[in-house]
Amino acid sequence: VNGSVVVVDEAASNKELYRLRENEFFGEAALLSNELRPATVRALEECDLMAFDRESMRACIAGNPSVVPILLRFLRGRMIEHLVHTSRLFTTFETADRRALSRRFEFIEPTEGAPLIQQGALSPGLFVLLSGAADVIFRDKGNEYWLATLERGGVFGEMSLLNRVPAMASVSSVTPSFALM
Repeated sequence: VNGSVVVVDEAASNKELYRLRENEFFGEAALLSNELRPATVRALEECDLMAFDRESMRACIAGNPSVVPILLRFLRGRMIEHLVHTSRLFTTFETADRRALSRRFEFIEPTEGAPLIQQGALSPGLFVLLSGAADVIFRDKGNEYWLATLERGGVFGEMSLLNRVPAMASVSSVTPSFALM
């Protein structure tokens, strides 16, 4: 309602990501994605805040389904903003270049079990996992080998994309996720 807060990345020595002021909000990603958030919000001064808990969010969505695309559009922007400030993929670029590059990504919402990259095929793009998880599986002579589980911040598809060669492993979403491609 009034005052200001700072959003910091504690894993990166409390690096300031951005500041929020009157009439701006935070915490929406945790409400929508059911994941712990990698950032901490701290008051910069005395603040008056309004809280909107998980049950209130569910009731709002149930009574007003048209609110979902608005929330997802905002969530996409906030997740991309967080990504360009924290991912090593973007750290070598100046702020304006980071934002320009981030606008070229498509926001996707893989469902549980959705294939993202198929072993033996060219990757459709470079992926950055914003939330959720994805398994990397290598198949050889009828056997499957789990290689890794990627989580928030995971980047994949780059080897196939940059080298223009078929992907060496498949990647599938383990949970409902948000990603950039």
